[in-house]
Amino acid sequence: IEQISLDLIDDPQIPMRSVIDDESIHELLQSIKDNGLIQPVTLVRRGQRFEVVAGHRRTLAFRMGGYPAIPSIVLDVDDKQADILKIHENLFREQVPVIDEAAGYQRLKEKHGWGVKEIADSIHKSVAYVYSRLEIFDFPEYIQQAIRDGKMKLGAAHWLNKITPEHRRVEYCMF
Repeated sequence: IEQISLDLIDDPQIPMRSVIDDESIHELLQSIKDNGLIQPVTLVRRGQRFEVVAGHRRTLAFRMGGYPAIPSIVLDVDDKQADILKIHENLFREQVPVIDEAAGYQRLKEKHGWGVKEIADSIHKSVAYVYSRLEIFDFPEYIQQAIRDGKMKLGAAHWLNKITPEHRRVEYCMF
């Protein structure tokens, strides 16, 4: 792992993400400030410069934060292999299921005695965001299971949980 000057790093010629939200980069920067960079970026040499293969958002966050350099792994690969690596970096990274995310927040509450505000502050999300995930554990088990199985999104589950009487709610969950 090398510290590479951000002045020498170019964005990917063809980035995997066509849109990158400034707010998400700001949230990532806050995470980096709080916890450090967990995973270095991956670069390929382009003459005297470098191109980002993996870690475009991390590189943008470092730039936003005014850092002079970023921890990097420099690979010696051709364009074809660089493109394959870029796809693998993004394609095979699976999002954490919302119910597992909620369980992580629940652990912080139970194990460390944190409140919703402390959790929200630590992950740079709103209190409403964290609360909406923790509410999952107030849902009946069959709604939790539908979320777990990917048959229902969190927003739909919140609305469904408000339906009364119970037998009507169950009817809507018949998949």
